[in-house]
Amino acid sequence: MQDGPFGMMVHYLKGIFPKDGQPNPDFNVPVNHFDVQRFADDVANTGARWLVFTFGQNTGFYVSPSSYLESLISGCCSKRDLVGEIADAMHARGLKFIAYLPAEIDLQSEAIRQALGWEDDDPTKSLFQERYMKMIQCWSEQHGDRIDGWFFDGCYDAKDKGFMRTRNWDNTRFDADAWAAALRAGNPNAVFTMNGGVGYLHHILENQDFVSGEFNDLSFLPDGPTSFGMQNQVLTWIDCFWMHNQEPGEMPPPKYTDEELFSFVAHHRRVGSAVTLNIGIYEDGTLAPKTLKQLTRLSDHLSQCGVS
Repeated sequence: MQDGPFGMMVHYLKGIFPKDGQPNPDFNVPVNHFDVQRFADDVANTGARWLVFTFGQNTGFYVSPSSYLESLISGCCSKRDLVGEIADAMHARGLKFIAYLPAEIDLQSEAIRQALGWEDDDPTKSLFQERYMKMIQCWSEQHGDRIDGWFFDGCYDAKDKGFMRTRNWDNTRFDADAWAAALRAGNPNAVFTMNGGVGYLHHILENQDFVSGEFNDLSFLPDGPTSFGMQNQVLTWIDCFWMHNQEPGEMPPPKYTDEELFSFVAHHRRVGSAVTLNIGIYEDGTLAPKTLKQLTRLSDHLSQCGVS
């Protein structure tokens, strides 16, 4: 599914900063000002071949309308279908679109937790999963083959992490077939992964299609393929720490030298792993300019070396 030299990921969420000033409290304003064509050109011009983009994460706000979710709690979806527009723009440029959602809502507002049935005293989260599956199915049917795949985050037990509630949550709670059915309701060929946190392999579900492969650095360099019957992937951030631009002003520069990043990506491509690189994004959809330039140099380097 993930073919080509590398892909890109961004976390576009309520609360990220513009270039100057503070985030707009009405998230519909920056969503409406998001220049999709410029954004898509920026992604494509780097040589990236797929994009992982957020419906939403932990803010209680999503950048695509959902009749089902709005029936449970109003005002949590943007009026503009930013996901659909970006997916169309990616496909128009020959790129694939991967939708991002958390697999849990423990950090969201109490209103969202109640609306989606997140009950602390239910270790199976049965009501949550029932409602969440309907939410995912609604978006899948709405977008159809616009969505080539899904990346579900937060599939791990967080009871030992001080920055989270004690959610006691991991992939052992999932009805994997039900999740697969919901996300493929609109596109039977959609692929998915469940991310068990930092580390190459966590809680692998038998029916998932690619490895989430989250890392915080470039230290993982396997000697050969570790596919376990699915597409290898390694995913890491290369400027802002995962989330986005978290303060006004210039975006942080790339954290790795060209030599470090180029060597890492080339190694993983040679052993058959897809590589996805998370970069910073501003409130209006502008991407980190210095990182875009580095990714363009990366693409040129890989091409010159015969690595695809």
